[in-house]
Amino acid sequence: MRAVITIGIFCQDEARATAQTAEACEALIAQSQATVRVVGLLPAGGHAHREQFERRGWPCITSAPHHHTPAHAYNALVSREGDAHLFMEAGVRLSADALARMLAVLDDHSGVVVPSLSAPGTPQSMPGWTLTSDGSPEGWSARVASWYAGQWRTMEPDYEISSACVAVSAEVTHRVGGADTGYLSGSLWLVDLAVRASRAGWRTRWALDALAHVPAWRGEPISVAGRRADRRLFDKKFCKCAGFERCARDR
Repeated sequence: MRAVITIGIFCQDEARATAQTAEACEALIAQSQATVRVVGLLPAGGHAHREQFERRGWPCITSAPHHHTPAHAYNALVSREGDAHLFMEAGVRLSADALARMLAVLDDHSGVVVPSLSAPGTPQSMPGWTLTSDGSPEGWSARVASWYAGQWRTMEPDYEISSACVAVSAEVTHRVGGADTGYLSGSLWLVDLAVRASRAGWRTRWALDALAHVPAWRGEPISVAGRRADRRLFDKKFCKCAGFERCARDR
């Protein structure tokens, strides 16, 4: 059992998303058996977000101008003490029970664990799901827990994972380091981290019975140029093939 969990909330432009995740984290802290700490990962000038953390006595880390990317924010998070670190985009809501189920999978020889996501069309949504951001996170979390109790799925070798919500063990951070800040946006920074963790002996798994409630709106759109730059970086590091593949089959 991991005693100290440090949660980082990655805030972008939508202040109401930060408020929703902060409220959910308050409930999570009250119900969790582990010691849970929360830190805000803010953009430069993110005053509307800062208020949500200061009123709860939670610290904030502010990014340098033009460096507020998920990879930079993740590295700021894992610089904080914790037996595991949970990176969440603002707007995501996770119950204490769902966190406990993610940590149970993390303790079972895993280094990177992602939950099920409520929004359809995301990498960790189930076929046919029609959940929306207006649903009850608690009610759906209980249903998913009963449907998939104790089940997980490996994400290798394709690594089709979302960075909306992810738990990473401190052991992985100590062994392979943080995220590659060359990635500009999207989830390839996390795929990169998962591949490196796999090569070091840790598995990346999807905790099927842990549901994170994800809003339909999720931050800023990813530019075509940014997506292409991230793909080139990933290809250069991991793929022998000429075109982009989300894989690590050459390892």
